[in-house]
Amino acid sequence: MFDGTDCDCAFIKTTIPVESGAVFNLPDLTNTGLNYAGRYIRMSGKNSGIEGGFIIDSSVDVTRTGGIIVLYMAESTYGSQGGDSGGTVSSDIGNKLLGFHTSHNSSVSHYTKHINVKDNFTGLTFGF
Repeated sequence: MFDGTDCDCAFIKTTIPVESGAVFNLPDLTNTGLNYAGRYIRMSGKNSGIEGGFIIDSSVDVTRTGGIIVLYMAESTYGSQGGDSGGTVSSDIGNKLLGFHTSHNSSVSHYTKHINVKDNFTGLTFGF
């Protein structure tokens, strides 16, 4: 559960102008999709632009720098770079929100599933 002390978030509404060069593939935030292995997905990141790949596993625990373990992540094959964190991950068909990009290594990328964000941030709603 989010305790309000730390958050690596880039998916909030803001009044600050968007940085030049940012790429957005804003999915339908009112109609979320299911995460399952083999599904083709797209990630829209600031530095990578729009990248596609397949979900490898819809529920993995990822060990981050410093030994922090993040639970219930999804693992996929889409490409990503530093600076893409918070970018939307969506279905290829229907452009449904699946989650938010969080990390990558040389072979896989990870994202937080939308349901994990919604369930752990009290009062958070999707849509504008």
